Amino acid sequence: MNKICEDCHHLFETDDEKSTKCLECIRSYEQNRQICRNYLQDHQGASISEISRETKIPIKRIKHLIKEGAISYK
Repeated sequence: MNKICEDCHHLFETDDEKSTKCLECIRSYEQNRQICRNYLQDHQGASISEISRETKIPIKRIKHLIKEGAISYK
């Protein structure tokens, strides 16, 4: 079945009815999650803007990762 990726809005093919993201966006999401987690391990207490500036990950993406519970932020 064909679906539209919720992140990049491109058409992708999947057999999984629950799938909402294309493979490229899934990989990007996981890479961003790992980069943020690694940065936060070394820089506890960093602000979201500092994380974004140092990792080159957009603030919007970092907030999304926090909201989904993919990274812990205090």
